[in-house]
Amino acid sequence: AAKIRAGGGDYLLAVKDNRLTLHQDIREYFEGLETGKIRDIPEDVWASEEETGHGRKERREVRTVTDIDRVAGKEDGEDLTTIIRYRCRRTVNGKQTVTDRCDISNTDTDAREYCRYLRGHWSIENRLHWCLDVVFREDADWVACGHAPENMNVLRKMALTLLRAAPDPRTSGKKRKMTGPKRRFTAAMNPDYMLTVLFGK
Repeated sequence: AAKIRAGGGDYLLAVKDNRLTLHQDIREYFEGLETGKIRDIPEDVWASEEETGHGRKERREVRTVTDIDRVAGKEDGEDLTTIIRYRCRRTVNGKQTVTDRCDISNTDTDAREYCRYLRGHWSIENRLHWCLDVVFREDADWVACGHAPENMNVLRKMALTLLRAAPDPRTSGKKRKMTGPKRRFTAAMNPDYMLTVLFGK
């Protein structure tokens, strides 16, 4: 958050158990608002209509609060202005699950707009995950020691970016571009093309 603000940008960041105090306090804060234990705090609430697709029903709700003086750990966020809770109620085969996510932001906008930002971010992440699994078979990777999974994930994302930016190794007369797995295989078998991918030569 500090780096983003120093660069003149705004942030919308997920809060997880790596910031345990802030995460717990945000959850308890919204629970207090729901149960009435915390009163007279203005909040913005947006709820979606029920959506049906792929054999499941979903309803999403976003709550935002800008009065955060009583939120412990708020100093963790640079210029923190808003706390957000995104709740998804999903019903599959008659069984309902409720998933909550907590986020923080230095901006002050309405709950519906935050929902649009959050869903757009997750859509990008999901598409990237699919590409990593198709090109590098990431889901089948057994690396699980220490920081190795995170390091390998960073390296795969770098390699995927380089492969996407590299020119098609086939002749220009082809109508369809070469797929990611084929580009990776070509780079492994052709040292000249590997240099092109790595250094743009």
